Amino acid sequence: MGGRPGRSKWHTVKERLLAACHIDAVTGCWVWTGCARNPKGYACIIVGGKRDLAHRASYREHVGPIPDGLCVLHKCDNHKCINPDHLFLGTRGDNNRDRTRKGRSARGVTQHLSKLTTEAVNSIRCSVEPLKVLAARFGVTMTSISYARRGKTWKHVETGEQQ
Repeated sequence: MGGRPGRSKWHTVKERLLAACHIDAVTGCWVWTGCARNPKGYACIIVGGKRDLAHRASYREHVGPIPDGLCVLHKCDNHKCINPDHLFLGTRGDNNRDRTRKGRSARGVTQHLSKLTTEAVNSIRCSVEPLKVLAARFGVTMTSISYARRGKTWKHVETGEQQ
């Protein structure tokens, strides 16, 4: 028959999706148990010879086509879930707003490119030193200092707050 042992080339995408998940009795999530995942932990499956995200494949198989430019979002916030009842379509903006509303956005020191700390932001906001001096001290641009000082960034930090 060829191919990998234990895997028939006649299985449909839907059968393969269902075979690689278990249903969580509490949440109703169809949790991906397959070993293929992308670096962010999202389940992956090969469809038509191309790697695809399993929740997108599940949406296509159970609900219908995904219009160009739209994302498949999770109501349940479980990125391993492929239950079509937990999936919905939205724009990239919808996805970003959903993530922010649910408190999953990286901000402050949890943002991987951050050079400042909560203490540094507190120091910047309390300082009367010029932007140029503070930028040199903290190793960031004057724009970063200005934004942090005015609360345009680091909005979640209140002056005097500790990490």
